Amino acid sequence: MQRPILAIAEDFSKYEMLVYDLKKIFQQTIRFSQDKPTRKKDMLWYENLLEHSSIKDQVFFMAEQKKVDQNFYKFQLRCPSYCEKPIFRFDSDGSAHQNKSEKLKLQSVPTPHFNKFNNKGESIAYQTPELENIDYSELQRIGDFFVLFCEQCHLRYIDGTFPFIESGDTRIFQLPVQADDLLEGIKFPT
Repeated sequence: MQRPILAIAEDFSKYEMLVYDLKKIFQQTIRFSQDKPTRKKDMLWYENLLEHSSIKDQVFFMAEQKKVDQNFYKFQLRCPSYCEKPIFRFDSDGSAHQNKSEKLKLQSVPTPHFNKFNNKGESIAYQTPELENIDYSELQRIGDFFVLFCEQCHLRYIDGTFPFIESGDTRIFQLPVQADDLLEGIKFPT
C-alpha cells in the first residue's frame, strides 16, 4: 500500500486548487520529442510548464507513451514544490489500481482510469462514466482520453480550446473530427 502524501493531507485546499482550477498551456500542438529522461528508453516524453490561474507554484503537464505500444500512455500534472508524486494522472493501460479506502464503491479500478488524492493524502483511482462504459470490442480514440484528462483537470490552450498531442509526424491525439466517407459514390464490381 502506498503511503499517504502528508503535504496533500495537511493542505488539501491547495491540492484542490492545483488540480481543479484552470491551467493554461502555451503550445497548441504538443509533440513527443524526446526519450523519457530515465534509463528506460522505450518511452517517448513531453513536459511543459503551465500557467495556473490561482497558484504561483510551478505546475507541469507531462505525457509519456510507449514507443512500441501506442495504446500505453500517461498524462499527468506535477507540482514539485508541493509534492514529488504526480498530483493528478491518467493511465490508459496497466494493472488495476487497488483503492484502500472503505468508503469507495469500487475497490479495484481497471485501466483506463484517473488517479487523484483524497483529503487524507491517499491515492484514489476512479473512472468517469465515459471510461466505465467503454466498449472494448471497438478501438478507442486516444484523443477522447486526452480530452477527458483536460476536462477533469481544467487544462486548456491559451485561447480556451483543448490542445493537441502528436507523436513524431503522426497526430495521434486530437479532438474527434467528422470524417467524410472516402468511398462514397464509388461503384465496385460485383
